[in-house]
Amino acid sequence: MDDYMPAIVLIGIGGYGTLYVDEILRDTDNGLCALVGVVDPAAKASPRYEILTERGIPIYETPEAFFEEHTADICCIAAPIQFHTPYTLLALKYGCHVVCEKPLSGDFRDGYLLDAIADREYKFVISGYQWSHSAAMLALKRDILDGRFGKPKHLKTRVLWPRAQSYFRRGSGWAGKRYAADGTPIFDSVANNAAAHYLHNMLFVLGDRIDRAAMPVSVDAELLRVNPIENFDSCVLRMKLESGADALFIATHSTRENINPVFTYEFEHGTVTYAQEEKTGIIAVFDDGTTKNYGDPFADQMNKVRYAIRAADQDVYDRELPCTAMTAVPHARTIAAIADVPIVDVPESLTETVMMGAEKNDPLRVVVGLKDALCACYERGCMLSELDDDDSAALRDILVPAKDLPMPAGDMDEDAYHAFYADRPILDADRLYQAKLAQLTGKPAKKRGSRKKKTTE
Repeated sequence: MDDYMPAIVLIGIGGYGTLYVDEILRDTDNGLCALVGVVDPAAKASPRYEILTERGIPIYETPEAFFEEHTADICCIAAPIQFHTPYTLLALKYGCHVVCEKPLSGDFRDGYLLDAIADREYKFVISGYQWSHSAAMLALKRDILDGRFGKPKHLKTRVLWPRAQSYFRRGSGWAGKRYAADGTPIFDSVANNAAAHYLHNMLFVLGDRIDRAAMPVSVDAELLRVNPIENFDSCVLRMKLESGADALFIATHSTRENINPVFTYEFEHGTVTYAQEEKTGIIAVFDDGTTKNYGDPFADQMNKVRYAIRAADQDVYDRELPCTAMTAVPHARTIAAIADVPIVDVPESLTETVMMGAEKNDPLRVVVGLKDALCACYERGCMLSELDDDDSAALRDILVPAKDLPMPAGDMDEDAYHAFYADRPILDADRLYQAKLAQLTGKPAKKRGSRKKKTTE
């Protein structure tokens, strides 16, 4: 129906959630959807609180409170990582399609669970990796799938994004945590949050279909920490793939200089490069000398919302969904593979503090020499421990490299999950939600009675 306008509820309106507010309000003004409610226990602290109240958008502290009074077609989730799975399950229980911001979850097995429940309910779960919904990146991936580049050989990505102490103190105290207080996996890090898009993207473009990402066979890891957090804030990861290709990921929050994402993807018949600072788009150079510019992958970074709006009114077999819960599993599984790698605390002799912010009162912890070392890793396509220059010797001496870490096994593979749920129709979304919530919290969820919901006009 051309006049179909799905009702959207947004969970989380602070931080990255402000971008969702802007996009959904813009789409509402264009007659594409209707924002019928937002959920955030700290809504008044959001920069978008005033405009939401001016527009009369209902605001709730919990998703349950919203669903007691309203219905929605799509639920967008921009909440802390530990709430991604419970809120997705709750939204599915109440009949919503879901757009959940990256990463999928702190527990990669949730990808199979969410995929199975969404299938049973004829719903979809979109994982919000922005480049996976970019027209430029999807055009590149289609050419890769069509064989234009031949087999992948070496992929590498570098992101140097300094983050001061205010970044690690944000929200309710979950930043940099490995687990929530109730034991829910978080694994917040530079690789599983701010720069997760760019780790995921190397796996995404190598997926064997448009909505799949390649699963690494093993991963090498070097993890560093200079901030007072549980998890790492700098890493070099090298993933080895079944095709024989490798993918090198270099990222940090602990340099003085900010260097936006760059990548080089080398294939049999061509090389693809991108540098955000150069503003030239994704450039492919083929062996025959021809070139192709795929465009700017940041041009439509909230395109995931548009995909959800279109798919909500389509038959289940007609939906174009390039990044679902299953697409996000290889990234989540890679994070799980490095979960027990020793994190090296950088000694004070290799650190310095730079005061950031307008009032110069926000300390940024910097690792001396790290920027040059990581740039050298990118240029040479190697791990920190494989550098042989004198300038990186001090960093090499403190490293504890982990080699050939296997991907962790799950309780069930994708086919087993589908078979399990297909054979047990009594396990509807509500009961699966209850079971997963019990697993996450260690205690049974409260039994909910049926309530009559008020449909928002």
